Parts: sequence; structure tokens; C-alpha cells
Amino acid sequence: MKNFKSQHFLFLVMLFFFNHSFGQNDNFYTKIQEKKIRGEQYWDSFKLYEEALENAEGSPYANPDFLPGRLYKGKESVSNIMFLRYNGMSDEIEVKPTEGTTLIQTIIKDPEIFAKVGDEMYMYVESENPDENGGYFKIVKDLQVYDLVKKVKITFKEAQFAKTSYDKNTPAQFITETTYFLTDDKGTFYELPNSKAKILKVMAKKKSEVKAFMQKGNIDITKENDLSRLVTYFNSLL
Repeated sequence: MKNFKSQHFLFLVMLFFFNHSFGQNDNFYTKIQEKKIRGEQYWDSFKLYEEALENAEGSPYANPDFLPGRLYKGKESVSNIMFLRYNGMSDEIEVKPTEGTTLIQTIIKDPEIFAKVGDEMYMYVESENPDENGGYFKIVKDLQVYDLVKKVKITFKEAQFAKTSYDKNTPAQFITETTYFLTDDKGTFYELPNSKAKILKVMAKKKSEVKAFMQKGNIDITKENDLSRLVTYFNSLL
């Protein structure tokens, strides 16, 4: 009973906080934790100092600016307009309730909740096994059989100092790794390798047609628009 009362009190405190910060539609989908976006956040999460981050090349964000967007459950909006950005290093959607505020929070990771960040839609996939696909994915193309999604993973590489006069200093940098997948309505993911031959194996159901489309359309699988065209064509054959 004591534990229940404690949990009930905590719930009331959270409800009060969220109602004043985001409004009734938004409150369930955001964490209560306020975040200072630079030094404290990265020191807590990645043991990185703010000074190292400021001198690093690149960014931990898909887009460093907060963009207007909404949260959705299915096709229904469950939030007011807010300002969001995707952190590819911590794999989180960061949110500000208004453009001018310094309060930054993160969305609770929920497979039923989609986040629209500017013109981009993100979905969250749960995975108990760290070796399996999980986390946030950007929906590149929503199609009838297989959707095209991509996973952006950003890591931090510390500066390397020259050990000899023949070596050069290498600045600290954020490194972005992008992987594309086909996913079906059962939640199965099929990685699309950066190789035409291997992609044909993934699309083996219509291998000859897809191969001809690649050649005729001069498909460059390293370009997202071309890959999207290819996946759209593959879907049209199914």
C-alpha cells in the first residue's frame, strides 16, 4: 500500500508538470527530465566534455536546428505544434514546447508514437536484443508492401594527435553511418546493402525485372532518391 501511494503521488507530480509544460495532449509522450543540451547531456550520456564537442567537426544531429512538428498515433495527431530534432548519437527525439524556450526534453520511446520533424517522419522500433534492429528510423517511403526506412547512427571520434613529425593531427569529429532497410507489416527488416548484386538478392522475388529497371534507369543506390525509386518500382511488381 505504501508503494502504491508513493507511485500515485509521483504520477500526480508528473501530471502537474506536463499539464503546465505541454498541454493535455502532449504530456504523456514527453519525459519529465529537463536537459541542458550541450555539456551536461553529453557528459552524462557519453562522458564527453563540452569543450571537445565545440571543437569537433560535424554534428550529433540529423539537423542541428529544432524544426516544427507534431507527434502522431497512427494518423491522428496527439500533440500541438512543437519544435523537434533527432539526435543520432543518443538515438532520441529532442523537443521544445515553444521555439524560444530553453527547456529541452525527449520523447518517451513508444512504438505507437510517430514524430514528424519538419518534413521527416520518425518511428520507434523496440528490440530486446541489441544486435537486432531497434531505435528510431526515418520513414523514407511509405508503400503498400515494403516501406523504405533508414537508420542514422552518429558516433563521436576523439581527436588524434600526431605521434611523429610525419603524422598529422586529426580533429575530433562526429561520424555518420546510414543504413537503409525494407520493412513489412510484420515488423521484419531487410537490410539493403550498398551493392547492386546484394540488393538483387533481397529483391529476389522480382530479380530480373528489378535488374532491368536498375540498368534502364541508371539507378545509383548510393543516392536516396534513386533507392526510393527502386523500392517504389519493386513494390509495384508485388
